[in-house]
Amino acid sequence: MVFAVGFVPRSVPDAVVNVTVSFICSLQVNSFRRTRGLPYATTMCTGNLRSAGEHVFAWAHGDKTAGRAALRYCAVILVFCAGAWAGAVLAGAWGVHPVWACSAALLAAFGLMLAGRRRKLKTKSPAPVPCRTVHAAGRDTGAGLFSCCAENA
Repeated sequence: MVFAVGFVPRSVPDAVVNVTVSFICSLQVNSFRRTRGLPYATTMCTGNLRSAGEHVFAWAHGDKTAGRAALRYCAVILVFCAGAWAGAVLAGAWGVHPVWACSAALLAAFGLMLAGRRRKLKTKSPAPVPCRTVHAAGRDTGAGLFSCCAENA
């Protein structure tokens, strides 16, 4: 859908492109809410700046885990700035077509996301079978003498 925006002729009103891109941004905001357990915004920088500042402050006051979170937020902010810079440079060179570079970046991110999920699925061990025990009197007690679990066998 983003790729198609690059083919919209200049004669089409800007509102059509703005609504289309806004819809795509809304999908992105609602699809990607967290990174490594931290909430973040993918289409704007202000919330990430606030969160980075909060974590830097917490880290400076002794919270060792906040330092890593601050670095993650700073990385998100730097990537956001790099994308804005690249968009400005490409807009000067390509006119209205830099959205194609955005499509390529989104496609690459999607590929990385899929590869990560496949890797995660391959390394994931099968779910354990819940242990149930039947008491000698026939009642299910959940644990005890006649358990089906390997550790009780």
